Amino acid sequence: MFSNSENCQLPFLNIIPNYISDIIDNFIFKIPNNIKNLIIRFVEFSRILIGGIFLYVPFVYLFNRDYDLEENDLLSYKLL
Repeated sequence: MFSNSENCQLPFLNIIPNYISDIIDNFIFKIPNNIKNLIIRFVEFSRILIGGIFLYVPFVYLFNRDYDLEENDLLSYKLL
């Protein structure tokens, strides 16, 4: 039915990339480089921090269990 690949595209799909590129041109590329570098560093630091939390919490849960509870229970039974 369609001989061209251009005829297969819906017309509103061509608006979306232009709108996104306008947003990028107007907001991101007009930011000075030093502020852009600060934003990039903050994003990288937050990614490392969040990843570290997700790695740290399971190990704390697994290896930092309070094994003294069993000994305290045995001592309390002996005291009774």
